[in-house]
Amino acid sequence: MTDDYDTHALLIENVALKHKLPDELADALKGDTREELDAHAAVLAKFAPQSDEDAYEDDPPLEGGGMRQPTWDPLAEARAARARRRW
Repeated sequence: MTDDYDTHALLIENVALKHKLPDELADALKGDTREELDAHAAVLAKFAPQSDEDAYEDDPPLEGGGMRQPTWDPLAEARAARARRRW
């Protein structure tokens, strides 16, 4: 039983890699034969990003060694807090 499961899991992994499916979609593959898995993977591949860059196209570019530049300025907040202080 375990060998059948391992063989099927390996088959799913191979089909997912062939169709460049992300792990989330690879887990959704259904079928008992390679042909069934290939057909289902072809359908799922239409919903998968075609490259890693496509997956993050809405994200702003990274700057400063891979860190996003903060939109919140702590110095400006401190100045504004001091200005609001009542003595």
